[in-house]
Amino acid sequence: MRTVLRIAEVPRGKAMSRIITLTGAKGSGKSSLFRGLQRQESVALFNQAYFVQSPGRAAQLAGVPLGQGGSDDGHLHFCEHYVSVLNSGKVNPTIIADRCFVDHLAYVRMLSQNPNIIRLMETLASLVIPAYQMVFVCKLNSSTRSFKYDTETLEFREEIQRQIMTICDEYGASYQLLEGSEADFLEAALKYGESLDV
Repeated sequence: MRTVLRIAEVPRGKAMSRIITLTGAKGSGKSSLFRGLQRQESVALFNQAYFVQSPGRAAQLAGVPLGQGGSDDGHLHFCEHYVSVLNSGKVNPTIIADRCFVDHLAYVRMLSQNPNIIRLMETLASLVIPAYQMVFVCKLNSSTRSFKYDTETLEFREEIQRQIMTICDEYGASYQLLEGSEADFLEAALKYGESLDV
């Protein structure tokens, strides 16, 4: 219910600040890129940014099931987080977020059997995703495909990756597909940051 009431708070179009998000399947290198951007000091955009960690750890501590075990209650929990990130743009000039509404909607489409939940999340996606200035999509590679997780199979992770690309195109996201190693991801993100005025 709180999520539904907060739809009116979602800014239309681009947010008041730069919101740059990292997305991709589990184990694709998002969090490594996030930490790399946090540590660097050479690019003013990232050096001055407010970093928002993935909500996964906090959700796990709160008992919210993750991965293929996700539920509609969990989807609502994560939705609250992603809407709050967008609204924090009112006070933070630049936000870097590990995970975003793009992969959130991918999980909803893969897991939810409730058409009302799916419609709600798709409505929110149409408001939230266009507000991101850039979405960095971390692509699974031969190394990260070999990682094993208790919560998600490789087949599920690859389908999440396909859904993410579909959603980026469907909702007109400004995105950059990152391929190669974690070092390649960081290099591409830093190059983007250097291209912007702070």
